[in-house]
Amino acid sequence: MFIAIFAMIFVRGAYAQLSVSPTTMNLKVGQTAMLTVSTPVGDMYSIKSLDPFVASVVDSFGYNTRTFTVTALKVGKTKIRVSQLGSYVAECTVVVTNDTPSTPEVWPESATLSPARLTLKVGEQASVDATVRPDNYNQGSLKWSIDDERTANVTPNGLSATVDAVAAGTTTLRFSVGNVSASCTVIVTEAGELKTIDIVPASIELYAGDRCKFHVKTTPENAALPALSWEVTQGTSVAKILRTESGNCYIDALRPGQAVLTVTAGNLKAKAKIFIK
Repeated sequence: MFIAIFAMIFVRGAYAQLSVSPTTMNLKVGQTAMLTVSTPVGDMYSIKSLDPFVASVVDSFGYNTRTFTVTALKVGKTKIRVSQLGSYVAECTVVVTNDTPSTPEVWPESATLSPARLTLKVGEQASVDATVRPDNYNQGSLKWSIDDERTANVTPNGLSATVDAVAAGTTTLRFSVGNVSASCTVIVTEAGELKTIDIVPASIELYAGDRCKFHVKTTPENAALPALSWEVTQGTSVAKILRTESGNCYIDALRPGQAVLTVTAGNLKAKAKIFIK
């Protein structure tokens, strides 16, 4: 900090009066303004900010009329003081406000779920979407829950959630944000009893180097599918299994010949023929 320099100047038997213009400033953080200091010819003065963290001015001294730059640094209030011999003082009050106005709090006023009623079979899943009004709400945390996790599970994803049916029964899916909430009735029914399985396609012609996908078809279609076991039961040198996932089996055709792909689900079995050229 510059050490203020004061000099005694005698003008017609009295010290000259200092003045500043303007005497008040209202600035936003980052803004600057000019402050003019005036004294009679030959008088010397010092200038400084009483709180340089709120608003700064280069500590200095001058003669007669001179202009200084005041910079607003943070929200607050301070004074720029100009003095002469410590007795003659002129001040400019600086008020600094935030450049970015605060965002008003907007709380949710209503919430709805779509659908409001959901019916699933065991093993199925579906998406439920939440709508919150007004659209510009900015308060409150999103919360999803389900009353009975033995019946269904919920996986939240923002304003949407995935519901997985676990066991037959009825439960309630709940959503809340702030002080508003909504609910969806979830009904889970038993899946149809599995009677038969088939591989689709039942036969296929490929060229060596080709790859294809088979999948399991159930009767009835909504039947719960148990764990599957895939195997090339004939022509293991003609075709091989690349991978299996979610009722699908991916095959790699190795060389010309014939192969049989077999899938087993409990006591049920199905086969598909593969012809490779």
